[in-house]
Amino acid sequence: MKQILVWLAASLLCQNAVFVPTSASKAVNHTSNGNNKLISHARATRPVSKTDSTNKNAPKNKTPDRKASISAFIINGRTTRRGEFPHQVAIYMDEEHFCGGSLISNTHVLTAAHCVATYQSFELIFGASNRDGSNSGVVKMKAKNKIQHPSYSTFSLVNDIALLVLPKPIKFTSAIKKISLASPTQAKNLLQRGALLTVAGWGKTSDAEETIGDELVSTTLRVLSNQDCNRIYGYENYMPTAHSSICVIGNKKSATCQGDSGGPVIMKENNVLYQVGIVSYGSANGCEAGDPEVLTKVASYRNWISSMTGVKI
Repeated sequence: MKQILVWLAASLLCQNAVFVPTSASKAVNHTSNGNNKLISHARATRPVSKTDSTNKNAPKNKTPDRKASISAFIINGRTTRRGEFPHQVAIYMDEEHFCGGSLISNTHVLTAAHCVATYQSFELIFGASNRDGSNSGVVKMKAKNKIQHPSYSTFSLVNDIALLVLPKPIKFTSAIKKISLASPTQAKNLLQRGALLTVAGWGKTSDAEETIGDELVSTTLRVLSNQDCNRIYGYENYMPTAHSSICVIGNKKSATCQGDSGGPVIMKENNVLYQVGIVSYGSANGCEAGDPEVLTKVASYRNWISSMTGVKI
């Protein structure tokens, strides 16, 4: 099978609960009737503060304070080149929290619904390899509006997709480019079990580090079947990974962690990049536990994106 290059802006939260990204940020534990065994180890990939560290005194099954959440990192990653990910967008919510996104037109950024649901102000940074936007040629602007999927569920995290509208068209450069969206046929044919993926995020290098990183780094992941994720995150009749999801896992001891929720998952076909997914949620067992992550499958939402943006895709 040909290698598929996928960039996934990473994000995982490390608590033994199902995290629901509501404004209250409450954790929900799903336990069996017999032995109080935690059935679902899933948790939503919450936005993080620009300089947060983990609250080490937080109870195990409680959501950490918003200002004490673990930052993004990629384990066993490499530093990326400037312009390698020209579609990647850094998003600051309410001037404090951080997510990732992708530029899909000269007026729209694609991200996760849980990144925007409880925030009103969004500063966008384009063309940056440094998270703070200190590179030359970087463009910064405030989003004019957010468009959250109307059927987004804060409990199941289905339809975890949203758009940010720019106040004016952005000018494309060698470091700022839009990304095309994969068609359902492309997603079906290329996202087969075992396909190799590449993930990028602003990052740390281990669970022990406490602050969010400045440099964009990347590493390798691979695709699993959705049944693999359902065995871990499903309970009773609830199967979280359906036709609108993609199940992935770290490859060769690589991993991702929280901080770039909403970031793009990209594939390369015939030397053209296509976005196939958006970071949604993953294991609560820890960022280095080696558990799968679940992505929103972009191909399932092409019609919705087109109707909201007026862009032909």
